[in-house]
Amino acid sequence: MKTDYIYNIQVYDLPAGVFLDSLIATKVMGWHLIPEEDSTPEEKNSGILQWAEMWFDTNNKLMYNRFHPSRNIFDAWEVVKKIGQTYRINVSVEDGLFSCKISKRVRDDGIYEMLTEQIHESAPLAICRAALLWTTIKK
Repeated sequence: MKTDYIYNIQVYDLPAGVFLDSLIATKVMGWHLIPEEDSTPEEKNSGILQWAEMWFDTNNKLMYNRFHPSRNIFDAWEVVKKIGQTYRINVSVEDGLFSCKISKRVRDDGIYEMLTEQIHESAPLAICRAALLWTTIKK
């Protein structure tokens, strides 16, 4: 499908940063930001808490503050663990390039079909790009 091709190119070009981190938090992790109007005055004025980086799950439980999976391997590993709950995810390195492959089981005898693979010099970026593409093709 042509739109999938365009989307793949757009994801491939996404740089590490706040925009990609926000997409991962919402589309992969299933989190949402607390609306600024729901923040207390202390939270809004605090130098410690930043409302724009407080991610909550569907039950409004604080899941993460300052989630940067495209720039931080520890945060990216949370993405790997989330996807790994239902899909096979493999992160490897060869010749200085990191590969992130996401596969689904297609038969009970252990046969898997690769859904997406992303390769990059940065492990967090390879993980995030593969995860974002995975959200468009998982079944």
